Amino acid sequence: MKIKTKLPYIIIFIMGLITIFIHFYNSPIYSDEKQYWEIGKNIIIKHMLSIDGSNPSAFRPPLIPLILSFLYWIGSSFMFSKYIFIMNYFLTGVILVHFINIMNSLKDKLLIKIILLILALGNPSYIYMTGIMCPQTIQTPLFLISFILLILLSKNYKKRYLIYLGIISGLLGLLAASSAFIVIPIFAYTVYLILNKQFNNINKIFHSTIFVFCAFLIILPYMFRNYHVIHKGYYISLNSGVNLLLGNSSNTTPNSGVTADISYYKLNKRNLSEFDLNEYYSQCAINNIKKEPMKYLVLFFKKFLNGFNNSAFTSIYGTDKIKTLILWF
Repeated sequence: MKIKTKLPYIIIFIMGLITIFIHFYNSPIYSDEKQYWEIGKNIIIKHMLSIDGSNPSAFRPPLIPLILSFLYWIGSSFMFSKYIFIMNYFLTGVILVHFINIMNSLKDKLLIKIILLILALGNPSYIYMTGIMCPQTIQTPLFLISFILLILLSKNYKKRYLIYLGIISGLLGLLAASSAFIVIPIFAYTVYLILNKQFNNINKIFHSTIFVFCAFLIILPYMFRNYHVIHKGYYISLNSGVNLLLGNSSNTTPNSGVTADISYYKLNKRNLSEFDLNEYYSQCAINNIKKEPMKYLVLFFKKFLNGFNNSAFTSIYGTDKIKTLILWF
């Protein structure tokens, strides 16, 4: 692959790297990141997944706290996670170049360029300039690696690629609920490739099982922990209810985000367990939607469109316009 072909992606990578350094000492720390850090500390101090250090918690998925617990264990502050962010950025760049090399061998050059441009400019490593660490930081390289593995699997089918894809899917599952938008297509395309191989039905089932088994081997221990320690049921996190309510409460506006006032719903509910509180919040949100479906349908589209306006600029990038200039020029 010639350097001329690589040049646009090298420029994009350098622009993103400059953006990272601009944000390095001026990145906001969001409430979910603070919770991740507290859970990570309590893994080392209290030997438990807990936000307050007293009660076991399944409010947040465990992978980010586990990474941060290692930082705490080696005596580092969360500032060290910024270095991980930069190392991850370099890793993503290397993976992206490798991805370009593989895709360049395919026939449809226009489609390749469109996909690569979306992957480059839509890279969450550019967008989520957070103070500690967010799931999207880890999702990006895992997604790109899985994409490469799917291409390799389609060109040169090997069982070890199924194992790798299963492990990555399991790790993505322990990152955030949004990983479902990555894991489901990975699973669907993997099964499609298996079904199109000249295998008998037993072999097709066996190969599909390899992928699923490896994914569940990563996820199931945490789900069993939640079943026995938190509440009966199989789940990865218990923040879906509050998120649903924040987006569908009587006080939600198109740009309120996590600042929507849901204090009304919290009255006399402080003694509920984490599991029951999640169920309660979910039911409140569903009741609101059932009561006024058109209002919340319109609100949904307004929230979607509002994601592209200046509120995203102020909440993610701050008020320094040069950051956005460098990022999107």
